[in-house]
Amino acid sequence: METENLFYKEHSIDGNDIAIIFHKEPSYIFNESTLNPIVKFTLTNCRHLTDITFDNIDYYNDGLNIDVANENGLTAFRLIDTNGSGTKIFCDKAVREDLKYRQTDLVDFIKSAKKEIDEDYEKIVMLNNKIDCLTNSLKHDLDIIDRKLAQANWLTNDKKQFLEGQKNIIQNVLQLLTKK
Repeated sequence: METENLFYKEHSIDGNDIAIIFHKEPSYIFNESTLNPIVKFTLTNCRHLTDITFDNIDYYNDGLNIDVANENGLTAFRLIDTNGSGTKIFCDKAVREDLKYRQTDLVDFIKSAKKEIDEDYEKIVMLNNKIDCLTNSLKHDLDIIDRKLAQANWLTNDKKQFLEGQKNIIQNVLQLLTKK
C-alpha cells in the first residue's frame, strides 16, 4: 500500500484488535465532493497494545502519513506525524474501509462550527470595546483641542494651525471609526 495523508479522529480497542478512524480532510472542512470521507482501519491481533500512546497521535491535527507494510512476517501499521515522530503497530492484518460520515462526525462538525462562531463573536465584542474606548479617547482629545482653540487667544498662528490640523485628523479618524 502506498502512503496516504489522513487526519486522526478516534480509536477503539477490543481485546487485541484496534479500529482506528481517520478523516480524509481536516475535520473543519466540509468536503462535499469526497464520496466516502472517512477511513477506518481494523487491525487484528495487535502486539504490545499497552505501549501505544494514542493521546499524542496527530496532536496538532495537521495530518498523518499512514503506511502499511510487511515486516518480519507481520503487518506494520505506521502513523507518521508531520514533525517526523511516528507510531508503529504490529498486527496480523490491517483492513482498510472507506465510509460515509457517521452521526458522531456530523455532531462534531456542528460543535466545532459553534465553537468557532463563539470565539469569533468574543473577538468581535473585544474589538468593538476597543473601538469604543478609542472613540471616547479621541472625542475627549477633540473637546480639549476645541477648548484650547476657543479660549486661548494668545496662541500663535502656527500653534493654532497645528491644533486645527490635529482636530481635522481626529475628526477624520472618528468618522472612520463610527462609519457603519
